Amino acid sequence: MSEIMMIFEKFLQQYRLGHLDLQQRTAASTTDGPILLLAVPGSGKTTTLIARLGYLVLGCGVRPEDILTMTYTVAATQEMRQRFIDRFGKDVGDRMEFRTINSVCYKIIALYGQMGNWIPRMATEGESDAVVRDIYKTLAQSYPTDADIKTMRMVISNIKNRMMDKVQTEAAGFDLPFSAWTLYNDYQAAMNERQLMDFDDQLVMAYQILISEPQILNAYQEKYKHICVDEAQDTSKIQHEIIALLAQKNRNLFMVGDEDQSIYGFRAACPQELMEFEKKWPGAKILLIETNYRSTDEIVDASAKFIRQNKARRDKKMHGVNGHGEAIRAIPVANRLEQYRLLAGMGQTAMETNSPLTVLYRNNDSALPVIDALEKRGIPYQAKGNDGLFFKGRVYLGVMDFIRLALNPRDKDAFMSLYYKLGLFVRRQQAQAAVSRYSKKPLLDVLGEVTGNDKCHDLSRIFASLLTMKAVDALKTIRYQLKFADYLKSCKVGTARLDTLEFLAQEDASLTDFVTHMERLQKIIRDGRKEPASFVLSTIHSAKGLEYDHVILADVYDGEFPVDPYQTETPLVGETDLEEERRLFYVGMTRARKTLGIIRVAGQTSDFADFVFETGNQGKKKSQPKASAAPSKTVAREKAQKWQKEKGRQGRDNDWSKWDDALWDEGHNNAPQWPVRPSAAQSSAKRISSFSGSSVHQVTSNFDETVEFRVGDKVKHAVFGEGTVVELMKNGILRIRFAKEEKKIAPGYAVNAGLMKKIGGT
Repeated sequence: MSEIMMIFEKFLQQYRLGHLDLQQRTAASTTDGPILLLAVPGSGKTTTLIARLGYLVLGCGVRPEDILTMTYTVAATQEMRQRFIDRFGKDVGDRMEFRTINSVCYKIIALYGQMGNWIPRMATEGESDAVVRDIYKTLAQSYPTDADIKTMRMVISNIKNRMMDKVQTEAAGFDLPFSAWTLYNDYQAAMNERQLMDFDDQLVMAYQILISEPQILNAYQEKYKHICVDEAQDTSKIQHEIIALLAQKNRNLFMVGDEDQSIYGFRAACPQELMEFEKKWPGAKILLIETNYRSTDEIVDASAKFIRQNKARRDKKMHGVNGHGEAIRAIPVANRLEQYRLLAGMGQTAMETNSPLTVLYRNNDSALPVIDALEKRGIPYQAKGNDGLFFKGRVYLGVMDFIRLALNPRDKDAFMSLYYKLGLFVRRQQAQAAVSRYSKKPLLDVLGEVTGNDKCHDLSRIFASLLTMKAVDALKTIRYQLKFADYLKSCKVGTARLDTLEFLAQEDASLTDFVTHMERLQKIIRDGRKEPASFVLSTIHSAKGLEYDHVILADVYDGEFPVDPYQTETPLVGETDLEEERRLFYVGMTRARKTLGIIRVAGQTSDFADFVFETGNQGKKKSQPKASAAPSKTVAREKAQKWQKEKGRQGRDNDWSKWDDALWDEGHNNAPQWPVRPSAAQSSAKRISSFSGSSVHQVTSNFDETVEFRVGDKVKHAVFGEGTVVELMKNGILRIRFAKEEKKIAPGYAVNAGLMKKIGGT
């Protein structure tokens, strides 16, 4: 063994790193020259990176101040710093620099300013939004929604991060009602006039300083002799160029990433840089760590096969070490509404059994009906990454305009927002004349008098009829009879959110109830649920870098996942090709440690799910349950038990068993036809009865008041009305009989969320 390797082995033993595998050790001990480390999911890349940083300082004698480590977010830099300190001590850790790329650019710009040069002020988010809003009003002759503002800022960010010129920008096909290049130029001119810059301008300005000010470039090249970059697949083109300038003198660049996990194309992530690393850095080493320490063999093998469909990638042989587990499970449902009811039932099971379950989906809209159902049942949950843009987008605001005009036919603002969406072909001057005319009639009738268009009177009657309908029927009338869906399609705006609104309106008796319902749900999303819970809802993007024991992928069907660009209200402005969609699905699959389920919606095709289930672990075709009509629960259970007995599986336990009762819930009308462990319900009942002996459950409210619940107590629930406690269950759960049905309620959550109160004792 060479002296260098002896030093490295001693370092590993001294700092409790002897568990590193051979590929991890190779990466941690390779310290010179340009290196690209490609790390599969769950491979311990952060541990490897931290080990390498420690070895540079404590094994190779590199000064901590000479090393710059960059990663994607502030939270990631803080976590990495703390993990380094925990391993190697605070004295060394405090001398290391862990930064985001924007933080490095800020330092470069600050030095430029200290040399007597003028630098613009960093704009607040509100100031940048105001500039974009004014440009939109000028170019589009209308007012932008918050979603419009977000899209425009994303386009501007892409142009800067991708270093695009006019030809490239116009060829990119950004979906805007005006020229993207005009938007970009007008935005930059307005920001310059106000002497402001945004976060992307930081990158542009730092890059320009480095290429135009040799003394500043040399100062930072001398300062940072070793540069490490984590999550390199999420780095943009201009960020890669800045990193290349800083590293070009010493050539000690260590980049860690995985192009298979690049899922931020809409933020201008540039995984192509990883594919071309050797061209940019001649003599570079490409290292791999391919052992997945997270997931079972079934999950590892299926996800590895799935991502190999992509062409723009490097070949990796991901393998696991955890052995066999449960097969990936298809969860068929009759329709999307059935899916949301099923997931809410699983949330209740997670609460009752204190068993963790995570539901992942492509976009936040998928979570809203589930959150709504959980809130009504008083079931605790965590929702990650919900930005609330659903309530600020064109579809939701448009529907609310229809409802406002139905509730008040003289609402001028709603009328002016709608007149051109109704297929009336009237001019703005005519609409304004109707608004200006004094009359107590509905504005649509007044418009009919102004224009002589009888269709206005027909539409007025339809608007009046909305008030006599159940909310879901009124929404369908808005969609079809009032042709809002046709208007959205003409604007290339997707209609999927109309489906979501109809799901949410199922139990609302009137439009007034629906409006109140939406206001309450919007507040819930805005405030968020931060308390710990077993049931987690998250977008895949928000789950990046995390892992969970049990994962279900929801809304997996063609058009939703993978996305159809014309079905999204806010079109993606980065890479929207199928390969990025596959990478996103791959990231979702590889979050799971023990079990993975994929929901299949009847009547919807799914290339992604078909590939997973039709190509088994051996690459052979496999038959899977279909989401067609199922027999009754009793008959289906009998078939499942018979199947299990024939296969000798009667006594076998598995990680899916705790969810079987939720899958067979009465609300799940088309129950999935797969084998169910027959003892699951019986075992659950025994566990519940063992906790039923307690005579009182106590809850501490947000005001530190103790509320006691006993069998026979009267309660009032915001959704289910008045009820009686009929059983004190395990984990503090109450079984309550309401007028129409019995529900299991978590009293602590329901009381503190303002959903339930005690109104009488026994």
